[in-house]
Parts: sequence; structure tokens; C-alpha cells
Amino acid sequence: MSRNTCMAGNLIQYVGVFSSVLTFVLGIIHIYVKPPSFKLHFKSCGWADDDMTTWVDCNSEWQNNWGLTAVPGWCPLFVGAFGAMMLRPGIMQVCGFPRNFLQYGFWLIFQAFFSDFGYGGKIGVVTGWIAICTAIVSFVAAGLHIKSTRMLELEAEDNFIPKDED
Repeated sequence: MSRNTCMAGNLIQYVGVFSSVLTFVLGIIHIYVKPPSFKLHFKSCGWADDDMTTWVDCNSEWQNNWGLTAVPGWCPLFVGAFGAMMLRPGIMQVCGFPRNFLQYGFWLIFQAFFSDFGYGGKIGVVTGWIAICTAIVSFVAAGLHIKSTRMLELEAEDNFIPKDED
């Protein structure tokens, strides 16, 4: 693979990681503006329904902040961190994701739709479109068989066959 195509692959990867870092920052902003509450009721919770709520909904505020219903609020933070680690992943080296720009393009579309567009107003929309545009370029790069240095390293590891030591 020529040096220019590898440089192009690295540039696409850096722009994608930049969009993931923006998504991570968007997650931090979202958590800062809408911080989770640690308020847990016990004394004020009864065993019978009152006029405003049922007894089982007494700690619904905790559920909305820390239960599974809170996952969407944390989505930009986790997806952005995961995407930013794709440059030099360390722990993700085991699964080797992404191995090509087709996978990376699908990841960026997932990031845009589930972690960018719905958060942070215009900042989220701009971040989402950066991810979508980078995904489109990634699909073109996949069609042209362009790879980044990281993808070439993964490919070399896959082709490595250890010798039997007898």
C-alpha cells in the first residue's frame, strides 16, 4: 500500500476520532447541564398510594437518574469515549475494531444518530453531521481499499502465524 493512501486513511481516522472527542465533550456538557440526582427517599415513602403518586413510584427520581431509563443521558459520554479510544485502543486491541473503513463508517453513523443529534442543541447537530460526513468518506475509502496505519497493523497481526516450537 502506498504511503499516500495510508496518509489518507490516517487523516480519515483522525477526523473520525475528532468527532468522537466532540461527542465525549458533548456528553460532559450534557451531564454538567443535567446532573444526575442522588436523592433517595425513605421516610417520605409510604406503603399506600397518596393523591399524587403510587407508593411504588416514590423513588422514580432515582430510577430516572441511575436506572436503565438513565442510559440515554449517558450515551454521548460512553459512545464518545469508546470512539476516541479507536485511535490507539489498548483494551480494544483484543477485538480489533474497526478493521476497515466500512465498519468505521457504520460506527460513525451509530454515533451520530444515537449520541450526537439529540444532545446539546446545535452543537450536537454539528457534531452529528461531522460524524455523518466522515462516515460517507469512510465508505468511499472502504471502496477504494484505503487503510489507516492501525488497520494495517491489525491486518499484519491477522496474517502472522506463529511457528511451532518443538
